Amino acid sequence: MYDVTGGAVELDGADVRGLNVAWLRSQIGYVGQEPVLFAGTIRENIALGAGVDVRDEAGSDGDDSGGSGGTTKRRVVTPRPVSESAIEAAARQAHAYDFITALPDGFDTVVGGGGGDRLSGGQRQRVCLARALVADPPILLADEATSALDGVSEAAVQAALTAAAAGRTTVLVAHRLSTVRGADAIAVVDGGRVVEVGSHAELMRVTGGRYRRMVEQQTLSDVAVREGGEGGEGGGGRAEAAARPLVDGSGGPPSGRPAVAADAAKTAADAAPSPPPLPLDTATAARVVRRAFRLAAPAWPWLAAGLAGSVGAGVAYPTMGILYADVLVALGDTADAAAASDRVDALAAAFVALGAAAGLATYAQSAALAIAGEALTVTLRRAVFAAALRAEAAFFDAPDASAGAVATQLAAEVPLVRGLTGEPAGAALMVAAAVGTGVAVAAAACWPVALLALAFMPGMAAGGALQLRALTASAVDAADATRTAGGVLTDAVAHRRTVAAVGAQRALRRRFDQAIAAPVAAARRAAVVAGAGMALSVFCIFALFGATLWVGARLTASGAYDFPAVLRSLTAVAFAFLKVGQAVAGLPDGAAAVAAAARAFDAADRASAIDATAPRPAAEPAWTSAEQRLADVVFRYPSRPDAPVLGGLSLTAPAGATVALVGPSGCGKSTVLALLQRLYDPAAGAVTHGGDDVRAVHPAALRSRLAVIPQEPELFSTTFRDNIAYGVGHAPATAAGPPPVVTDAAVVAAATAAGAAAFIAAAGGYDAPVGDRGSALSGGERQRIAVARALVRAPAVLLADEATSALDGDAEAVVAAALAAGAGAGRTTVLAAHRLATVASANVIAVVVDGVVVEVGGHAELLAGGGCTRAWCARKRRARDGGVRGAEGGQGGGYGHGRR
Repeated sequence: MYDVTGGAVELDGADVRGLNVAWLRSQIGYVGQEPVLFAGTIRENIALGAGVDVRDEAGSDGDDSGGSGGTTKRRVVTPRPVSESAIEAAARQAHAYDFITALPDGFDTVVGGGGGDRLSGGQRQRVCLARALVADPPILLADEATSALDGVSEAAVQAALTAAAAGRTTVLVAHRLSTVRGADAIAVVDGGRVVEVGSHAELMRVTGGRYRRMVEQQTLSDVAVREGGEGGEGGGGRAEAAARPLVDGSGGPPSGRPAVAADAAKTAADAAPSPPPLPLDTATAARVVRRAFRLAAPAWPWLAAGLAGSVGAGVAYPTMGILYADVLVALGDTADAAAASDRVDALAAAFVALGAAAGLATYAQSAALAIAGEALTVTLRRAVFAAALRAEAAFFDAPDASAGAVATQLAAEVPLVRGLTGEPAGAALMVAAAVGTGVAVAAAACWPVALLALAFMPGMAAGGALQLRALTASAVDAADATRTAGGVLTDAVAHRRTVAAVGAQRALRRRFDQAIAAPVAAARRAAVVAGAGMALSVFCIFALFGATLWVGARLTASGAYDFPAVLRSLTAVAFAFLKVGQAVAGLPDGAAAVAAAARAFDAADRASAIDATAPRPAAEPAWTSAEQRLADVVFRYPSRPDAPVLGGLSLTAPAGATVALVGPSGCGKSTVLALLQRLYDPAAGAVTHGGDDVRAVHPAALRSRLAVIPQEPELFSTTFRDNIAYGVGHAPATAAGPPPVVTDAAVVAAATAAGAAAFIAAAGGYDAPVGDRGSALSGGERQRIAVARALVRAPAVLLADEATSALDGDAEAVVAAALAAGAGAGRTTVLAAHRLATVASANVIAVVVDGVVVEVGGHAELLAGGGCTRAWCARKRRARDGGVRGAEGGQGGGYGHGRR
């Protein structure tokens, strides 16, 4: 990814800077801390890990600039084929096969854009692990590979990693020491340096060593949790850094219905059906144009000036035809040469004056309409962006509503709309003015010529309409392809590190090529029809010239009209209809503008089912309680209505209490948090906040009392200060209140509480940039910024989804203390977690399995109750204690003959 500025990174003694990059990365399987999936099916995502084959082939001298003797070698990089059996084997090894095959479409399930956000975090992580293993690479790099997994999945994946380590070099990055105890060598890194290295047993024998202190800290936490649970005291001690999950999804009582992978219910390509293509017939196009002009009304002075200039420029052409006819008549006057010369001089001056007037009119047309068109573009961009901001979460579950598709519409499609009020519109008005003036002059001078011109106009109009219809349909297809390609591009750029690590460049390039090539066949058919329409229009223009000359000659010969009158009518019509060709040539721009405007208006008009940007009512609930309650909630994601997620879930989080949700990956924990935020509405049952049904409360009022710490933190490409201050929001807490003000002291206090102050100072302070979406930070640092962003809000309710999964023991202890302080101050906290240390001190622990709560109680109560929680903890403790004794006895953890 980068080259070192000093020293060397070597692979089997060879400096990696001297190796082919594609070959190097094809030897490495990589699992990142934050799982990244690309738009496409699960099968396609796993197959991306197959990598490439690099080989040298003999070629001619023309193939390579080096070498001699008639032949050279060229390096060929080709995608490595991957079989269906290899994909399934990798999924089994990553403990992903069961949940994948349980999905309605199995391996063909579309995970969509946005990094596969239709799967739960643990499910995404397992697909990423399968992607890393599918090519059976000799090197495996895992960065917190099990941080998003529940206990059962973590144990299975840990066993898979152990088995995969046989015969391959494995490098792990981890905070939870249980995942590295069996490694052949453990390196403790601090401040960019290795401060200790050795096996677990060796490092544990170092008195006062860094590694030993970390192990002892976690061991003490385990003991505190165990004593708090087994001693019968409610709540137990706060476990600061334990590495044990809490509940085994298979250990719960039968739920009486098939297992449901909760967050995976969102997976589907046919999620929310996309709106049908707009029928861009003539009537629709006319409505679109009228609306565009109404939307451009604020720029009416520029619009009026531009349209006036267009009329003036159009009138100039038949006027030039009249002057041209008068020049020819004057030059043909041989009776009085002096008078003819004076007449020509006057006409020449008139030509100059006409040119000056036409130039000014054209300038007004071009400049003023460009300004008006840009104003329309800005207005429409704001409207489309506002619609995206107010859209409910379900809207973005649809595959055609990815971030890339929306960004492409804003960046590439909306600017085309300026063609409706900009220069293309001016050109159309100019042609209308030219033709109208030309026909009027012809009618005044020689009406048969004018009548003949009118007779050819239906043919020209038919040709133009044929061309416009074909090109509009083609423009719609091109816009769809552009949005799809934009989604691929956004995926590739936003997740460029993952793209490079798995060697997916060629696969994404093929996908991009397929997207932009999709409308080619339709464009060819449209070109045939549009070409015929243009040919008809051009034929009518030239036929008109020929017909008017033929008729004019006979009218002159018969004496019905004199030569000057006939010539004026002929040249006025000829010069006017030359502009028709210009209008025909500009039809593609007009067609694209109509199609883009129709799509943009459709996007801007889309009503949101849960609109947090709507005006807030003057009277809002005066909440005195922050109790959170879900009563018999049934929920299905709109993108997959046939897959139940929550099946009658009931749960109460008393005001001021800490409630922990635990359960296997995909059981519905994150869905519960989403419903509490009213990102979605339940299909049945009720979600209440302080006793009020959240559906009866304005979303902004509800969310002003909430703060959220997501499992995968999203940072903005700005400074540390801004990223933390965004947590306060920019809407007033009440309908009548002023926007909130975030002080520097509040930002610093939140960062300190989240354990982020030290690395912020090292990075250059609060005004230092965090990089593109936080790319300059580690996963743990990004998560601490997300925690600070939640804490600065001082919320009544805190929702945390695996808030400490990416933190080391020290940082987790700091964040846990900050969360505990908030709970002590009366804040209601709802946690979703896999780790025992995160939830052991919660007032209430709810075990969620298959979308229902199967156990509720305190930590001690659940352990004493003999249910699935106690049985699971006992099994986990025996397995852990056995592993620790084996490691301390020098057994090495059983990783085969590989290096780890």
